[in-house]
Amino acid sequence: MALISQVNSSCGTIDNQDTTIPLEVTVGVYSGATAIRIGSDGSAARQTQPKPSQVYVLDEKSARQLYDIIKTTFNF
Repeated sequence: MALISQVNSSCGTIDNQDTTIPLEVTVGVYSGATAIRIGSDGSAARQTQPKPSQVYVLDEKSARQLYDIIKTTFNF
C-alpha cells in the first residue's frame, strides 16, 4: 500500500491491455482524515491469489489532483 503524494499527468500512447480486472474503492479514514483506498486483486490468472496486486491511498490533496485530471480529460 502506498499513500499517493503527487498525481502527475502526461500525454502519450497507451498500449493495448490484454487483461481486465475489477477495481475496489474503499472510503475510510487514514491518519485521522478521510481517504480513498483503490486496489485490485489482479486478474483471475494471477499466480498468487487472493493477495492484492496494487493498492493506493489518496488523501484529499491527491484525490483533487486526480479528479482535476479526469475532469479535464473527459470533459466532466
